[in-house]
Amino acid sequence: TVMNKKISNNNVPLNINSILKMGLRYWYIFIISGIISVGIGGIYFKMSRPVLKFMANIIIKEEGGNKSAISTMMLKSFPFGNLGSVKVNDELLLLNTFTTYREAVKQLNLNTTYTIKKFPKNIYCYNNEPVEIKPIANIADTLKSILYFKVKISSNKCNIKVYKSGILKKLIGETTFTSPCGEISTLYGNFTISPTSYYNPEKNYNIKVEYKGYDLAAELLQKKVEVDLISKKANLINLSTTEYNFEKGKDILNSLIKAYNSRGLEQRHKEASDKLTFLDERLNIVQKELSNLEIDIELYKKQHKLADIGAELKAIYTNNGLLKKQQLEIETQYVVIEYMENFIMDPKNQYSLIPLNIGLNDPKAIEGLQQYNDALLERMKLLKSTNINNPAIEIGNEQLNAMRLNLLNTVKGIKNGLKVTRDKLMEQDEFYEMRLKDAPTQEREFTNIQRQMYLKQELYIYLLQQREESCLTLSSNTPNSQIVDAAYCLSKPVSPRLLVIFIMIIFLTCTMSIGYILIKEHNHRNESLND
Repeated sequence: TVMNKKISNNNVPLNINSILKMGLRYWYIFIISGIISVGIGGIYFKMSRPVLKFMANIIIKEEGGNKSAISTMMLKSFPFGNLGSVKVNDELLLLNTFTTYREAVKQLNLNTTYTIKKFPKNIYCYNNEPVEIKPIANIADTLKSILYFKVKISSNKCNIKVYKSGILKKLIGETTFTSPCGEISTLYGNFTISPTSYYNPEKNYNIKVEYKGYDLAAELLQKKVEVDLISKKANLINLSTTEYNFEKGKDILNSLIKAYNSRGLEQRHKEASDKLTFLDERLNIVQKELSNLEIDIELYKKQHKLADIGAELKAIYTNNGLLKKQQLEIETQYVVIEYMENFIMDPKNQYSLIPLNIGLNDPKAIEGLQQYNDALLERMKLLKSTNINNPAIEIGNEQLNAMRLNLLNTVKGIKNGLKVTRDKLMEQDEFYEMRLKDAPTQEREFTNIQRQMYLKQELYIYLLQQREESCLTLSSNTPNSQIVDAAYCLSKPVSPRLLVIFIMIIFLTCTMSIGYILIKEHNHRNESLND
């Protein structure tokens, strides 16, 4: 019966030879499908915009200044003002920060994109748009939504519609001009439209303009750019991104590097400027003290008719030279810690960075000062993005006050310890002074004045050296990084790839051919069964 035939036909095992014969019988179907698939692949290749990959390489420089022996000893472990020993991982994070991307967006105006609608392929403009749309008041710093401008320009008419982004785009403005030059009123303020040098009055344009805030544009850009170390054993950092436009891709990477270098220079100059202000204050104080001591020596010599006392006491100074050296070190430390205490206690320095590299040798105090400065820097960064009444600022102020009080107690403790040490050295010095009991009284008094003079001179010279180094840092415009490879484009585009298109053509050819053959054979079998 017919039913039995259907069952028997369905149970026939697959025969490879019969399948091959069937494929050869419909060879023309494969050729037709191949031609159609090649056409589809060609259209896709022509319609697709090639995605290019761009790369750039920079190296983080390990700098070190030619400092004096005293400076090198005192600044060896201090990060303040020391531009060497750059931590590459920290610089990598700084390069990849949101602020760096935001600055690059502002430099290149990446928050505004222009697309000329055309068939079969749209034209994406970059620095060659026929018209320019920009707000009268700068709203890109605070804009959270995306604004879409649809501009249609004909020979005697320019129609502009403005939409706000959302689930459903909302019309927030519409204007018609007789020429592409005028002002558009929206809920977010007024925008101006003006033709550029690329505008051709004989052409009609259908342009879509997308205007975003700097924050959103920076966030999108940060997702596109990859920043990583090429090798853990080297200071080389690689930046890469993908982009349709050749010039735009190169400009993005170069602008990121430029923004990173500018921020680094700005930070270095800020630290050097703060240090210079502190040193100028100390120099003025020490200079006045030196002037007073010079006057005292002059008056003393005139009063007692003294000449070269140093030559007469040279033998005694040779014996107690080691003691004087120790006194010099302790006295310098005491003066520095006293200056530090006065600086912290001064109300006008409540939120000022405390200089670190002024000769303090106590590790505990240095660690406390570094932590306090780090907290102040965090507060400064937070103040750039919020107001002073923010609860986070108030909490930070309370923490800073507690840290300042703890730091002041630490400094006072160190000062007391130095005072005890200084007193002990003074007792030893008095022992040596007893050996001068046969010398005239004026010699001993003059020695005391000269000792103070020597201490102040050493301190003054040291502060002058630090000031010169700060001036050099302030005047230097050399960035922390060196460009090894400026932004360049790889020769092969990321997409579309010919291999992928070729595989797609083969797949479409086989799918269409097999599908057609199966349908036709199924219909033919049904007709035979019906007959």
